[in-house]
Amino acid sequence: MILETLKSWSLDFIHLFYPNNCLTCYNPLVRQEKIICLHCETSLPITGYHYLIENPVKDQFLGRIPIQFATAIYQFTKSSKIQIIMHALKYEGNQPVGIKLGNLIADRLSPLPMYDSIDYIVPVPLHKNKLYKRGYNQAELIAKGMSDVWHKKMRKDLVIRIKANPSQITQTRYSRWDNVEGIFQCQIKCKSQTHILLVDDVVTTGSTLEACAKALIDSGYTVSLCAAATALR
Repeated sequence: MILETLKSWSLDFIHLFYPNNCLTCYNPLVRQEKIICLHCETSLPITGYHYLIENPVKDQFLGRIPIQFATAIYQFTKSSKIQIIMHALKYEGNQPVGIKLGNLIADRLSPLPMYDSIDYIVPVPLHKNKLYKRGYNQAELIAKGMSDVWHKKMRKDLVIRIKANPSQITQTRYSRWDNVEGIFQCQIKCKSQTHILLVDDVVTTGSTLEACAKALIDSGYTVSLCAAATALR
């Protein structure tokens, strides 16, 4: 007890001179807060799509692939807190924020019975060249954070990216679909009814998620989709 108290006082003393600041508002974090302060956590823009069977994210895939559910938890806008989080995750090497984001997403989805049937959480994979360059897969970190909260297994062995397609940032909507044709390959055929939650960081046109989901569906899996954020409204 005394040791824990001294440790807590020591951390408070260190943070007095070297504050551990919130990633999005830059205010010092208080005890029990990690990476993002509680105020910023509760003020992140929620889409509300996870409460709706039919929503703008799922509409992206209508008539294209048979998915159970599709959602994105946060609304992405320029210069927003979500953009700060996503930029830190993808381009600044801030891996812990990916885990934190996954924790927050799982907390949002946990009360919803439609997600009880999920068997495995599967992150959209990076090509080995991009994985080597970046050092980590941001979707995998989000999936890991969700797995930690849900206690559902994350699977990285079911699907791989076999083609290193160019960046989609400057691609038009239609060229993005061509850009992802046949880039994923399912490694393990489904032998019994298995429901996969396919996880990515951001969904825009949905082309990458669709290509990955199609590889799983063609191998017999039931698939639902979840992105951390979207610019769709």
